[in-house]
Amino acid sequence: MSQAILPSGRATPATPQQAAGTGCPACDAECANSCYNDAIRYLGASIAIAPDDCGGCGACISACPHGWITLADGIASFRPR
Repeated sequence: MSQAILPSGRATPATPQQAAGTGCPACDAECANSCYNDAIRYLGASIAIAPDDCGGCGACISACPHGWITLADGIASFRPR
């Protein structure tokens, strides 16, 4: 049985990255609204990036008015503080 490949190109799931502690203010969630793969989720008071669902298009980077998102190895992640 072959293993499914996720949009991120990974074969094994990764843990979603929470915005808490990154400086991201979880503003109007423009990053989540711009994500074609629904890899960024607005959780009310926080944002989470699900790396397995990220296709690496970078739409979230230009949508984030605060510059807190970057691509690392083709996957969206929060910039370190």
